[in-house]
Amino acid sequence: MLSGAREGSAGATGDLFAVVIGGGKATRLQPYSEEMPKALMELAPGVTIIDFIVSQLQELGVKDVVVVARPEHCSAFEAHLRGRARVVAVEGDEFGNLHTLEAALEAIGPRRILLTMSDHIFEIDILRRLVEADDGSKQILLCLDAQPDHRDLREGLKVQVSVQGVCHVGKTIPPHSGVDTGLFVLSPDVHESVFILDAEKAGKGTLSDLINHSAEKGAVGYVEVTGKLWLDIDTPDDLLKARRLYWEIVRRGLYKPTDGPVSRWLNRPLSTRLSVFLFKHACWATPNLLTVASFLLAIAAATLFVQAQLWVGAFLVHLASVLDGVDGELARLRCSVTAFGSLLDSLLDRLADISLVLALGFLLSPSPFHFGLTGLAVFGVVLVSYVSHLAAQYTDISTLRAGFPWATRDVRLLSTTLGGLALQPTLPLVFCAAAPLLFAVRTLAKVMPLRKSSPISTSISIVRPTTPQPSISIPQPTGESHQIRNNVESLLVNVLKAGAILVALELIRSAVEQTRFGTQLPAPLDISLIFDLIRLVVLAYFGYRVLSSLKFFADLATDLVVTRLQITRGMYARAITDTLYLVIAGLSWWLISPILAKVPEVGSLLNLPVSLAFLGLMMLLLYDLLRIFQRGLRWLWDATIAQLTEWLSTHLRPRNADSESDH
Repeated sequence: MLSGAREGSAGATGDLFAVVIGGGKATRLQPYSEEMPKALMELAPGVTIIDFIVSQLQELGVKDVVVVARPEHCSAFEAHLRGRARVVAVEGDEFGNLHTLEAALEAIGPRRILLTMSDHIFEIDILRRLVEADDGSKQILLCLDAQPDHRDLREGLKVQVSVQGVCHVGKTIPPHSGVDTGLFVLSPDVHESVFILDAEKAGKGTLSDLINHSAEKGAVGYVEVTGKLWLDIDTPDDLLKARRLYWEIVRRGLYKPTDGPVSRWLNRPLSTRLSVFLFKHACWATPNLLTVASFLLAIAAATLFVQAQLWVGAFLVHLASVLDGVDGELARLRCSVTAFGSLLDSLLDRLADISLVLALGFLLSPSPFHFGLTGLAVFGVVLVSYVSHLAAQYTDISTLRAGFPWATRDVRLLSTTLGGLALQPTLPLVFCAAAPLLFAVRTLAKVMPLRKSSPISTSISIVRPTTPQPSISIPQPTGESHQIRNNVESLLVNVLKAGAILVALELIRSAVEQTRFGTQLPAPLDISLIFDLIRLVVLAYFGYRVLSSLKFFADLATDLVVTRLQITRGMYARAITDTLYLVIAGLSWWLISPILAKVPEVGSLLNLPVSLAFLGLMMLLLYDLLRIFQRGLRWLWDATIAQLTEWLSTHLRPRNADSESDH
């Protein structure tokens, strides 16, 4: 048991207890909550809400977790948690959550507490911000979301703040500042207020009462977590939403606080999505397999560099850099981090980096300076890993690696990518030679005054690929009006998205064509050809969605059109289908023909056959449409001709013919 005395910084987690309040009845989740506590419902196969909360707390470094539950649920929590948290029963009925908190405080005594609800899920960065912001100057510190979801604006705990801190909270006040996320840090000083208020409210007190009581004394602070993911689970709809949000939180959890700018903003957004996808859908994709794939891509890039194919090689280098993050992320997700995998990853990374450096050096003119630069760059690749390994036992080396001179592998590979795109192999060699030396000097300066410390460890939750329980069935809105609304929204959104992307592509094309990069691409990689292909993909994607919505409205008008035109439903459906296919064929011809014209040799040979094929298809569709009109709308044609004939006869008859008839 940890001491309640605070040592070191106030933001440390070593003296921090976590209390999870789970004493509610979950009436809004009935009938699912009649036999199962809300916190034991699953977010993913094998991962309950309480599992996720405890794993997030343990990932933060909190080792002592207390779960407060109703007496009838305590045995279920104890059997499920298996010693990962202490379970405390809260006696009584129809009590407030302040009474539940009091039960926890009676069990653990006056402590610094990280308080959360058993029906809230959240990403770990919210916890990190909360704990780091706690400097001991406030009795209560809460998390404020200044841009919450519309549901939380209606149902959440609204917060009003000033320069001094939190002024007032409540369910019915206007959300001037935002809403609370259900995560708090409570100092030992606030414990006495909990007991006093709970006695005054006869067990009906709430956390809102406690916050307002402390806010009157200026003792409530806040940390803003706008943009971070969290959700309060109250209804079956919320649980379904939480199951979707869980995977996004897991993906964001794969980020590391010490990630450099390249990893955080360029690589992780791609690698984490790929890692989660492979985890969910590809059991065959092992971390070691991805390590080997990343290595082979880097070797292929080095081979292309030697052949002076810098642009293509640069693309493969960046792809290898992205995959280099996937193997570790997937290993963490599957709890399969092994010594062999770590060693294999490090070994192949060094071999790949050395191969890339040597390939770039091969492109330089033979001179003592270039030989020395290449050798120093190879030495630098190895030096970073060597210094990191030695210094890791003395300090948090990842923090040093994330700062200047950014001698991490992701930045090194990005410099290689940029050097290849700019057709300047010297630039990455200079970086690989200079950055490791600066990193070694900075590490020595950092380690010199430090004592030896123990390494840092982390933990991660386990997910089983089965069906999450309970199975939630939410009645979906039905009816014609709901479908009309969905298709109107889909039509407008996809038209606007397509238009915005196409405008952006044209602006980017114009900017790139004026740069050196746009004029020095190897054949047949013409910059206009690349943008034409991207435009084709964009129009195909959004065009399909737009045409699907248009077809819905055409189908919706079936009865009206069939009644007025006096044709069969089959004729109308056939005409609509032919019209859509005709539009698709025309747009495809318009987009593909210019692309083929820009591809040398093969494109010129295919241009004529492709054009004839599109022309033939469009003629067949037009012929089919004419047959439908001929068979079904002949009466409309005859009536139109008759009306036109009568109008012409009336208005264009010669005047002398009128005068003769009068005589």
